[in-house]
Amino acid sequence: MTLPRKSSNSSSLSSNSKAKWLRQNALLTLTIGAVFIGVLVGCVGRLGEPSANTARFVGFPGELLMRMLKCVILPLISSSLIYWSCTT
Repeated sequence: MTLPRKSSNSSSLSSNSKAKWLRQNALLTLTIGAVFIGVLVGCVGRLGEPSANTARFVGFPGELLMRMLKCVILPLISSSLIYWSCTT
């Protein structure tokens, strides 16, 4: 990550160099933006009284994520145990 040099006659970065930096670090920018949007959506969603259907709809991606993590973690643990038992 390289920051553009400041010009001698300007105390702030030009808009062109800011746009260039944002393009070079697009993944970072999008990730931070997604976090802020998620927090905003969560806060707005808490203001109303969500129904059971809404809770299931919002909880579904989280449930999928947890199941995928289990599918990854369990083979890693079992292969580590097998490797450990073979080396000792």
